[in-house]
Amino acid sequence: MERKRRMTSTCPGLYPGRRSSSEALLHLPNEATGRPQLVGLLPENDDEVIPEGAYITVLMHIGRTWQTLHTGFVTSSYYSPTLGRAFALALVADGLNRMGEVVVVPIGKKCCVPPSVTLYH
Repeated sequence: MERKRRMTSTCPGLYPGRRSSSEALLHLPNEATGRPQLVGLLPENDDEVIPEGAYITVLMHIGRTWQTLHTGFVTSSYYSPTLGRAFALALVADGLNRMGEVVVVPIGKKCCVPPSVTLYH
């Protein structure tokens, strides 16, 4: 008769995923890892629905030039008749600690004057 293999270890303290849960990155604060977090976006233009999948960028002054830094993307976006405005949800790096920050979402030919949005919880 063949013995069935056990899916769990008989040794105490060993379990599937043990090594992954002990990774150093999991114990750092969110600011150090820049982990993406779900936040709400409110466009400055109340009627403009941001396309889903659009990149969220921030402008950084590096040296003598301005650079755009990709910091997240829009997961869903709708116009709400109840609110009377458009809103969106997005995954943004370290999003919960960046509430109230204005970010830029370049949309098609509007790259020169991109709409800015404010992060909300």
